[in-house]
Amino acid sequence: MEMLDHRSVQENDFTTIAAFPQTPLELVYMMPNAQFPLTPEHLKKTNKKRTDPRIALHNGRIVGYGNYYSYIPNTYCFIGNVIVDPARRSEGVGRWLVTMLMERALALHRMPEVRIACFENNAHAMELYRSMGFQPFSTTMRTGLEGDQWPLIRLRRVA
Repeated sequence: MEMLDHRSVQENDFTTIAAFPQTPLELVYMMPNAQFPLTPEHLKKTNKKRTDPRIALHNGRIVGYGNYYSYIPNTYCFIGNVIVDPARRSEGVGRWLVTMLMERALALHRMPEVRIACFENNAHAMELYRSMGFQPFSTTMRTGLEGDQWPLIRLRRVA
């Protein structure tokens, strides 16, 4: 994979990131409480409640986004709102982004445990997280697209 870089999200990034979810299902996977289509304003509002929001860059172009939530210092945090530019999917950007966020959580934020939540029916993401050493530890039910209940799997990786 080509070299990627990252930086903190900036105000003018939200329009680009908001366009990444291409379907209601993709948005549910990224941000379950948002309405499709995702707006830059909704993303900005959510971003204010998150810790250390980051974007992945390729040649200065935004190709991914993620952040932390349920941030409990020196205990654990969740990686959340992970999304990759549709034009760059299946190229390793998601793996790179989650790895970068995980490494920052462990080294910079001194978290002994990093967690991530994923809907069970998001098979591609579940496979990615498990291949990266995340192990399931709990399941809750969340409302899906049609108001039905979907299993939300919480996974963790201990340093």
